[in-house]
Amino acid sequence: METALGQFSRKGPVGCWDFAPAMRGIGIASVIVSFFGALYYVMIMVWGGLYLVHSFGSIGSRLPWSDDVGNLIYFNKFVIFFLHSILI
Repeated sequence: METALGQFSRKGPVGCWDFAPAMRGIGIASVIVSFFGALYYVMIMVWGGLYLVHSFGSIGSRLPWSDDVGNLIYFNKFVIFFLHSILI
C-alpha cells in the first residue's frame, strides 16, 4: 500500500501519508524498521566477511576458533550454573 501511495503521489515513505496526517507515523515507523533491518543485515555480512578473511589469513596454521575446547568447557559450566539459578 505504501508503495502504491508513493508511486501515485510521487513522494517518499513519509510524505506519501500527507493525505491523512494521523497516518504519518506509519511512514516514520516504516523508515525506522527498514533502517534496523538493514543494520542487522550488514552486521551478518560483516560477520561472514570476517570469518572469510580469517580463514584465508590463517592458511597453513590453525584457525583462531579451532582450539576453543577449553573455553567451551567453561561456557558449558556457566550455562549449567545459569540454568540452575533460574530453575531453583
